[in-house]
Amino acid sequence: MFRIIITALLAMALAGCISTYQLKDRTKSAELIIAGESNSTSTTYRVLYAQAFQDEDCRPNENGTHLNGKLSHEGSEPVLILAEADFVFTVRYSEARFSQTRRCAITAKFRPSESHRYKAKLVSLGEVDRCFLSIFDVTTGTDEQVAFTMPAHACTYEADKPPNGQPQWTIMNYRVILIPSR
Repeated sequence: MFRIIITALLAMALAGCISTYQLKDRTKSAELIIAGESNSTSTTYRVLYAQAFQDEDCRPNENGTHLNGKLSHEGSEPVLILAEADFVFTVRYSEARFSQTRRCAITAKFRPSESHRYKAKLVSLGEVDRCFLSIFDVTTGTDEQVAFTMPAHACTYEADKPPNGQPQWTIMNYRVILIPSR
């Protein structure tokens, strides 16, 4: 439980230290909504967040890093992103139970068109034993699937880059020691 609390506090601290993505030049822009769904049960917390990167080598984006994310079908408020250029981002889902933390990170690259609205949606299934990312152009009001590529490893701020789209579980084993009463 201690590790879960520390992980949550670290995530919140990093979120405060990481710059918010803000497009400097709005002449060529598109909108991006980040959404997520999970069918997991008995969780103590769930979080979805997204980060922008300069490229698939995971260099920090010059416009900032933190993107909005919301664990719902509708998703976050739209964020203006650079259009007519490759856009690389990671969507991460994490959840916890008493002695487990389960997470999945997916990094994708696509080329948004100017004045279009996109929705990136991470779906976690089977208690986070698999996860998928889809990107849709929702400009016209219908979901049109957008092609994207995925590098071999997800861009994260962890020392070891996890395999892209592969769920990770941390299971803590606890031992109860009875102390004799005095």
